[in-house]
Amino acid sequence: MSTISIFITRNNDSKSDDVIKIVPVVGDSKLFQVTYADPGDGNVMKYSFTANVNGVLDYLETTTNLLQKDDEPFKSIQFNLPAYPRIMVNLEKLQDDDFMENLWRAIGSVCNDWPQRLQNTVVEELPLNSTYRYFNNY
Repeated sequence: MSTISIFITRNNDSKSDDVIKIVPVVGDSKLFQVTYADPGDGNVMKYSFTANVNGVLDYLETTTNLLQKDDEPFKSIQFNLPAYPRIMVNLEKLQDDDFMENLWRAIGSVCNDWPQRLQNTVVEELPLNSTYRYFNNY
């Protein structure tokens, strides 16, 4: 199953990243299991809760707002959403209203219609049609 993964980075050591993972609850596509892992000083602490899409968005909005107020700030944050490209930004980008609106829209769209992960398979060649032949002449 695909996962929303968010990596919050303090430095170049990926083992020290805080990680948030979100997956749908099996048997209930309207609920999500949210897990937060804090590597701390070598002892990983994990916390988990269940929320609907509004709870997920509220949690993430509160988290991103708190990150902006941190006196010992993280360096960057990476958002891995199913069916979207990975996005890594400096924390300053979290103050960009346009970016945040698009981020919330993307997370909401994933939660409201969770993409299915496809297995790696060979795709059959499509028959050539006139449009395909036309554009491949360039």
